[in-house]
Amino acid sequence: MDEASVRTETRDREHLKLLEIFYYIAGGSKALFALFPLLYMGMGVFFILLSSHMPARSAADAPPAIVGWLMVAFGGLLSLVIGALAAVQLYAGLCIHRRRRRAFCLVAAAVSCLNMPWGLALGVFTFLVLSRDSVATLFSDGERARAA
Repeated sequence: MDEASVRTETRDREHLKLLEIFYYIAGGSKALFALFPLLYMGMGVFFILLSSHMPARSAADAPPAIVGWLMVAFGGLLSLVIGALAAVQLYAGLCIHRRRRRAFCLVAAAVSCLNMPWGLALGVFTFLVLSRDSVATLFSDGERARAA
């Protein structure tokens, strides 16, 4: 190998290592934020219990049970969606580490672009790095090593 190709491979490996770390950070922080909608679920359960245990004369002051059920559904759905996005980012970091599933990493980069501004930067840099022919070769070498 000549010096230029060694330099290119070293640069590509460093950029992939940085992308891996950033995907782990983004996925971990998103997983943490997936816990916050559970507070809505807790408040919804509180409203449901409050409306069912109120005396008849003060039941008119209590929120209707449907409000509680809506809050439980909203909090659960939001937590699931954010958790799924976190799992996608964490798995993309693992795929970058193993140099496998380049197409999945590109899809994860597109999904990351929806999170402004840091996700957009992560997605754009992922597209820039993974679109290089030398990086595609690294990923195809990883796929061949896995198949063998």
